[in-house]
Amino acid sequence: MWQLAERVEPFTDPPKKVIVIFRDFWLYCVVMGFSESAGVFPAGWYRSVQAVARKSPLLLSMGAGQFLDKELELNRPLRIESIGQGDVQEARQSLLDGLDRSLELDRLVVRLSFSQCLYLISIHRLETLRLETSTKNFPLVFNYLEDKGLQGELWVAIEKIAHKLFDQYIEQMQAKTATEESAAELESLTELLVFKFNHIRGRIKQLADKFISKVVDKFSHLLWSRRVVYTMLDLLHQLSLSLHTMDPDRRRSLVVTLPDLPHSVTVPENATKREKTVSYFAQRVEQILELAMRWSPRETTSILLEYVRSVASSAHHSGVSLATAQINNYFDLNPHNKHVPPVVSESRPSCVKDHLSLLSSSLHRRTHHSGEVAGMMTAASIMAGVSPGNEGREKQETWLNLQLYLPRNSEMLSGMGLTTSW
Repeated sequence: MWQLAERVEPFTDPPKKVIVIFRDFWLYCVVMGFSESAGVFPAGWYRSVQAVARKSPLLLSMGAGQFLDKELELNRPLRIESIGQGDVQEARQSLLDGLDRSLELDRLVVRLSFSQCLYLISIHRLETLRLETSTKNFPLVFNYLEDKGLQGELWVAIEKIAHKLFDQYIEQMQAKTATEESAAELESLTELLVFKFNHIRGRIKQLADKFISKVVDKFSHLLWSRRVVYTMLDLLHQLSLSLHTMDPDRRRSLVVTLPDLPHSVTVPENATKREKTVSYFAQRVEQILELAMRWSPRETTSILLEYVRSVASSAHHSGVSLATAQINNYFDLNPHNKHVPPVVSESRPSCVKDHLSLLSSSLHRRTHHSGEVAGMMTAASIMAGVSPGNEGREKQETWLNLQLYLPRNSEMLSGMGLTTSW
């Protein structure tokens, strides 16, 4: 069976009938115990179920809403008429055993029906198996959290399942050998969590915040990841622009995106809620950057300086403003005032005791040398693309132009093979 499943393409956007079929299948797997690795069935059966999980669609409500319970009860694997109170208690206990016990969860599970318990267990088992096949599948969990048909106790239970799956994701990533691919995967997930932190639904926002704290606790290098820092600052700026898009009395829902990223943020229609969204996110980004400064000040400062230098904008930019403020806080007092008594230091003007001149000179040097490097790279590409038969004349013209453009870097250009002797 697993060979057959391997040849099937994943069901990414199937019709509702297909989802109902897979929902029945996973309910059968839960009831019969096929999805348990330590069951009484042959190991090949579990391997086959894993293969199906890799290609299975998400078990979403598909707009069933309040009729989801009725749909579940009509499924053949459940046979509601033959279920006793003991079966209900067993299903509830099985759901509790698979999750982290808490008082909230205990109170919630007591209110769930037999069909709801098995539905939640089937989601948990499916996504656990899918995650075992590839850690890149974890972001799919947010599809359940954003499913409007899952409300009340069902949604809270899905939230608990998401916590459990995230812990499993962290364990699997820690067990991996550190490579560029695994680092890129962690950065990609962190970018997703940064977007979900600004979700229009408060509980998803809180969940994303908890996940961010967990992932940077286990993989602290994400705090000063250039990709993550740039994404946070760029998103902060785009969200801040939503505060000025139209008249406060006529605002509509606005979707904020960033280039080359598949994620989006829907900002609230209400002006006050928009203000809170931007304010909370700015505070969170500031906290993350402060933590990064404590752990790796030089690396973080270098990334922030490069961000400020790279943003080409003559208007206000919220990301640049926050980055500059963080750099300024890191520089603090200049060396001449570090050992001055506080009473004396407080009486001195800021221009005497601060370190902003170093910030200015650092940005100037970065801009200057970036231009030099860009010029040398352009020269190298030009020299590599000269037409046959005209090498001497074209190289000489290129060299003369570069002498005018970068008069102090002839030695560096010579080191790249651009000599003056033809």
